[in-house]
Amino acid sequence: MKYYLAKSGNVTGPYLEDDIQKFEKTGEIFTYSWIWREGQEAWKAVDPAPTVNPEKEAKKASPETVGSGDAYCLWGSDIFKGAILSKTAVGVEFSYSDESLTPPFTEGLGITLVSTDLDTQESLAHNMKIVEIQREEKAWKLFLRHNNY
Repeated sequence: MKYYLAKSGNVTGPYLEDDIQKFEKTGEIFTYSWIWREGQEAWKAVDPAPTVNPEKEAKKASPETVGSGDAYCLWGSDIFKGAILSKTAVGVEFSYSDESLTPPFTEGLGITLVSTDLDTQESLAHNMKIVEIQREEKAWKLFLRHNNY
């Protein structure tokens, strides 16, 4: 079977299947934009467009999607169930019950906050940084900032 490759309107080939496999292994295939194989109706993109909507993905990671109420903070293999007390444009205030007098983490540490998006009801993970830790009666209050702020 014969293959042809193209970029900027310039067609090269024919190539054999072994040639195409070699180009794929070396990455040379990505120097081309299009590939056509005998019997195909039309050219196909060598590197197809992503199927993900970047605006939707950006929204998932944005501060606006952090829900209110119950949430979880993940740090290593530890899970801290608590609640989001308030949120701002750049972060959230998270509290969880804990009898210990010493928090298990420090300010500046990266942590993952899992909450429910208020619009879609999806569980979303937000990469955050602990900017302040306060002790309250039998609870720890964390002030978390989104990593992109």
